[in-house]
Amino acid sequence: MVDNLSWKYIDVEVEAEFKRGQYEGTRSLYTKRFRVVGIHNRDADDYHLYITNLPREEFLPADLATLYR
Repeated sequence: MVDNLSWKYIDVEVEAEFKRGQYEGTRSLYTKRFRVVGIHNRDADDYHLYITNLPREEFLPADLATLYR
């Protein structure tokens, strides 16, 4: 997915849809928005990806890497 990228950071918002548990015989779909942040690791030439709900305005990608390390 991120093999051909050459950015230091990836910072995107994604929407995930999933089925909730069954309730009274029905299952409903639920949609949730998340922020996906990737930090490039030069040694491995790969990205460390983090899924978060922390706001972009308050947490830079480097901050998230430190928090989730």
